[in-house]
Amino acid sequence: MEKDSKADALASVILKTAIDLTILIFTSIVYAFGSTMMSIGAIPTLNINATAMTIVGLFLIAIGSGGIKPCVTALGADQFKLPEQLKAMATYFSLFYFAINTGSMISTLVTPILRQDVQCFDEDTCFSLAFGVPAILMVTSIIIFVAGKFLYVLKPPAGNMLVRVSSCIANAISERRKKRKTNPREHWLDYAEEKHGKQLVTEIKTLFNVLVLYIPLPVFWALFDQQGSRWTFQATRMDGQVGALNLKPDQMQVINPALILIFIPLYDIVFYPLLSKIGIRRPLQKLTLGGCLAGVAFIVSAILEIQLSKTYPIIAEAGESQLRIFNGMPCQYSVTTNIPNHANFVIGSMEAFTERHIAVENTRAFTYSMTSNDPACSEMIFAGNFNLESAKAVSYFMNRNEMIEFDDDPEKAANGYPVVRVLANTETERTISFQDIHDDYNKRYDNVTSRIKRNEIWPSTYDIVVNNVVVEQYELRLGGSPESMKSVIQSAWQLTVGVGNVIVTIIASARIFDSQTAEFFLFAGLMFVDMAIFAILAYRYKYVGGVGDDKKTTNTEENETDNEKPRALSSSNLKED
Repeated sequence: MEKDSKADALASVILKTAIDLTILIFTSIVYAFGSTMMSIGAIPTLNINATAMTIVGLFLIAIGSGGIKPCVTALGADQFKLPEQLKAMATYFSLFYFAINTGSMISTLVTPILRQDVQCFDEDTCFSLAFGVPAILMVTSIIIFVAGKFLYVLKPPAGNMLVRVSSCIANAISERRKKRKTNPREHWLDYAEEKHGKQLVTEIKTLFNVLVLYIPLPVFWALFDQQGSRWTFQATRMDGQVGALNLKPDQMQVINPALILIFIPLYDIVFYPLLSKIGIRRPLQKLTLGGCLAGVAFIVSAILEIQLSKTYPIIAEAGESQLRIFNGMPCQYSVTTNIPNHANFVIGSMEAFTERHIAVENTRAFTYSMTSNDPACSEMIFAGNFNLESAKAVSYFMNRNEMIEFDDDPEKAANGYPVVRVLANTETERTISFQDIHDDYNKRYDNVTSRIKRNEIWPSTYDIVVNNVVVEQYELRLGGSPESMKSVIQSAWQLTVGVGNVIVTIIASARIFDSQTAEFFLFAGLMFVDMAIFAILAYRYKYVGGVGDDKKTTNTEENETDNEKPRALSSSNLKED
């Protein structure tokens, strides 16, 4: 007996170590190391290939995420005895979800600040710190996790479940071919009972029952994760002003976890009781409704895009060119050209002429002559050619010395920052700088004008300083189980998220539509179609009780309470960021 007790104790220690290592290896060695590589790769003084370090770092983070998320969620569910502690488990997962989204909100809010508002390595930004802080926090979380490991309930793993499931399915197919005529069974998986046992066969049936519901989910995640791509890009075209707050484009994602934190208690206290009164009680009904609301969100985004598109610059297309002439002289000029529909026009002092649609197949030179009747400028005559090119914007700057030609780019900055170009017409060389009045003048953009240079500047209020004299002030603004198979279920859930992200990449790369408005309407339509498919699958889903629960399988048409919701969906509904 003593030997058996020692053996059991040793087995328990080995089990605890194995489960701890499953999570720790993926977090400390893989996930944390990937974050560290991202941080190191962003240090400019090391002269490391930042692109390669980013790709490898993201790859390690993806592997770590895929390994940790299913295990952590399943480990949390293992701490409860079902069905006695079902309510306690529901409360736990609400708190778990709350903690996840609190971290997501803080990260989304703080990381852009660390990136942009902190200066390091003689640069105005500090990407290494933005990546480094999450790496440090990951290591800290590992320490906290290890400190409490002796408090966890650790259930024996069921072995390599993927191998067992695959073997059982293969055996069922093989035996069915041999015995379906001589020994017919109700379900094709029943042919594997003799070799693999009734429990495993029953669990695989339940697994398939759940996985069918996962079929539409990649499309949902593809659309849901637009908050980190298309919606963020849309935010770069807005000024970021929300009341007294000025949000950076990549901080717009903070709204998703913030709203989740607000709505978690509201759903339990207000919305779910109200939905119950109109017949929406089952979890799958709520999921379908949520997906439809996500489709409505894309319609809202599309309507917003229609309004934003009115502010978008017109970009030169093939077969046409754009011409801009900036008059930096203190006089009005009369212009004569051979440009169609623009033979004669006038440019006022300190004003500009713009034509965005001039027919040009390849390249073409248009002659021009500019004269002024003002005595102060009568001797300064400009003449020559406007050299235009298809799908290109060209600008000219008139000053007291010459006509300067330079390639232009009317497109807004990809990061949403204001774009500034100051053209100076001075007799002698001047030092021109932008000084941020909110940063104690520490953030200076010296010689930002240098005649024709295009500069992206952090949104703020600036004093325009010429030779140490403030001449103007400008505000520049910016332009979301089966008990023994919980990890398998969670892995499948994470797989739907991954496939959804692949779909995002494909849609973004395909460039099906030139208009983002049309793209948003496409996404809305996809969401509604996807939720219609999900609703059909949910209607056919058979709810089951947990292990040890004597409740019989019931059809979704029958009345169910929230206590009868599938174990897989009760925990795997969590969006872990």
